[in-house]
Amino acid sequence: MQPKTKLTYRPLSLHDHRELIIQYKVDAFICSFGNADKFLGKDPQAKQYTEWLHSKLVNDPNSTVHILLDDVIIGQIELGHFKKDPKVGYVFLFYLIPEMRGKNLSPQLDQYAMYYFQNGGYKSAMLSVSPSNLRAVKSYERMGWYKIDIQHDDSELIFMGKNI
Repeated sequence: MQPKTKLTYRPLSLHDHRELIIQYKVDAFICSFGNADKFLGKDPQAKQYTEWLHSKLVNDPNSTVHILLDDVIIGQIELGHFKKDPKVGYVFLFYLIPEMRGKNLSPQLDQYAMYYFQNGGYKSAMLSVSPSNLRAVKSYERMGWYKIDIQHDDSELIFMGKNI
């Protein structure tokens, strides 16, 4: 049996890793929707996104972190609360670089998020996923996430929930 890979987490540094941060978000959109048009839209430099991240980092540095393996950045997590219900934690992004996918690391990302939400007083959490991203949907289900039916503006997404 192989030893469990130990990941560490570090708050994002927009100053040092801005391009990498945007690259990860773009790749996440490509994985979900086939392209990043929905993310970049009229903001090809992702200025709104980086401003949003900056405000999150100022308010709570642990809400937006890079995932490290042996001091090498291999992914990113973005957490907060659900826009329509601030009592519900929300996963904005779970991201691993392609080489790290399929290595059973996702449960550690989920564990980080659940710890974060639990410390924030949340009793439940949500995330959204593209139905075409079957790999992600199956991974979330294995980690205890379940599909929920809520009214939302984007019919291209499945909302999933989890009790904390």
